[in-house]
Amino acid sequence: MSKGTRNRKFNVGDLVRVKHGVTDVDYPDIPMGGWVGTVSKVGNGMHLVRWSVETLEDVYPVYRKWCERDGTDISEHWVSEDDLEPAPVEPLNMEGPTAIITRPLSADNQDDRICMVFELTSDDPLPEDSEATELIYFNYLKANLTFPFSARSFDPIKDRKREVTVTGMCEDLPIDRGFGVVCDVLDGGEKAQMPLSELEVDPDNPNHQMVDDYITWFVNAPEASTDPFSDEGGPNLLRKRK
Repeated sequence: MSKGTRNRKFNVGDLVRVKHGVTDVDYPDIPMGGWVGTVSKVGNGMHLVRWSVETLEDVYPVYRKWCERDGTDISEHWVSEDDLEPAPVEPLNMEGPTAIITRPLSADNQDDRICMVFELTSDDPLPEDSEATELIYFNYLKANLTFPFSARSFDPIKDRKREVTVTGMCEDLPIDRGFGVVCDVLDGGEKAQMPLSELEVDPDNPNHQMVDDYITWFVNAPEASTDPFSDEGGPNLLRKRK
């Protein structure tokens, strides 16, 4: 047995609890006092603690959201040995946050820009795809895109892309239940309507970022559990593709 092992308070497999008053280094608004888990790795005075099922069930929703947003593994955490104590048999006694400071939204972050459309904070999840959220995005795009602008649409008959001019958002048919918000275009000089999600805008076009943000949200957002555009009614140009 090495000297370091003899002096160590806890070893791999020990059940430990975080002392009250300890906060997450990355998220200082989150107290970790009372969190219980098993030591899975040790090194340099730090212990990797894999949280118990009971601890993970009681994790604060905002902490879970932050971990998902930042790609952080919520199931384990490196904790200083000095911040740990043997876990008692008594029930969990996890400290709750007293104040959560929301990270300011950044125009340089795509998720943040989408949150701005829906007047959300950085702690809120991106909304589902529904009639209500599509209408919010439709009105935002109508108010903020600069018309007219050039775009490309794929022609499945000729198997190639063709140039179109987007002249505005379609007031007569604002939303297609399958492909999202609809815009008015000039296609070969003829007036037509096309889903914005089917158009490609050049990166150097001032509207590119806004269109790309919308398409990214539309393609990745889960559809609302109750679809207002059921097969029994509502507009339908095309079906949403995932």
